[in-house]
Amino acid sequence: MINSENSAAILLSRQPLRPCRLTPWVQAAARAVRWLKGTKAVLYTSVGIQTYELLVFLALKEKIRQKIVLPVAAGASFNRLRKQVQEQFQTDDQLVTFIPAIKCRDGLHDKLPVVRDRYIISHAGTLFPIAVREGGNMDKLITQREAAGVCVNRQFQTVYQKRQTPIAYHLDEKTLSSEITKFDEPYLIHWTRAANGPWLAEKRIDYYRAIAQADVYPHSAFDTLKNILKQKLICGSSKHKTGKIASVSFSSLAPRDMLPLMRWRSRYKQMYFEPYGIGVKKEDGLDCGIRPVHYYQGKTAPADIEPWLLQSVGSKGDWFKEQEYRFQGDFDMSGLPLDKMICFCHTVSEAAYIQTKFQIKAIGFYDTV
Repeated sequence: MINSENSAAILLSRQPLRPCRLTPWVQAAARAVRWLKGTKAVLYTSVGIQTYELLVFLALKEKIRQKIVLPVAAGASFNRLRKQVQEQFQTDDQLVTFIPAIKCRDGLHDKLPVVRDRYIISHAGTLFPIAVREGGNMDKLITQREAAGVCVNRQFQTVYQKRQTPIAYHLDEKTLSSEITKFDEPYLIHWTRAANGPWLAEKRIDYYRAIAQADVYPHSAFDTLKNILKQKLICGSSKHKTGKIASVSFSSLAPRDMLPLMRWRSRYKQMYFEPYGIGVKKEDGLDCGIRPVHYYQGKTAPADIEPWLLQSVGSKGDWFKEQEYRFQGDFDMSGLPLDKMICFCHTVSEAAYIQTKFQIKAIGFYDTV
């Protein structure tokens, strides 16, 4: 039952990365949202982490009213964040109300997610724990509210799963396919990896729709490569780049020489690179405007080189090993002949799929896995 305030919150702690529709917490959340639709309750949701954002999508899908609580740091713009969420989720103004959960300057001991969770749990009339970490902040807030007489409905509760890392696999240099071992043609290759969120040009509503429909996580490195080929576009990114100017990265290394860089990065919870990429013949890439990166040491970047072509060596000094090239902005492949490009995949069976589907030459790193 929903109490007289007729509002509810579905509560989930942070969950393991890369879910799909068969993931237990996703299934439980979908059941809870469908059940709430029959009660005509208002659902409190939020943004900033995958669990809350999936609830935003599910509520929009079921066309139930929701109050999206936006965590806003002191001095930040609530309206700017609201407009971003409206655009990313294509929200219905008749069903959605936005509420700021503001972190005040005098509450520095509280992190913004704590402020958000406290607001939602203290305002919702009925709480629906789904997969909550025992002893965590959310669990403590639920216990406090239950002790105060608030209804806590556990009919959709499932087991909390610890976040699993790394999400990686072993790449053996000794068992490479003969095609990869022999490949030494001059190409500039854009290597990709699984995305832990939406692709750069993808709206968040489409990302969560894909999760809700797929039997496996829909944004693997292979999926990313297929999306690039489908869109005929590699979107530029400013992440980790000097000057924060968006560009597309390429490497002139032979594929077999990339293996040492295909490793797990705990800090970012993803692989540095994965054995999936698309290359353009070096001569043609240079004609398109792809340029070599200039590496520098120290805190001061050279003033005589365009900022988008600069990269600090960093404290570990291994960035230069990529032999990186860049293209400023997004790299449009629609004008490039297919015989000027090549794809690389983890397995030869994936390469065969790419070659058949997109009519572009493809090579697999391994004959079998």
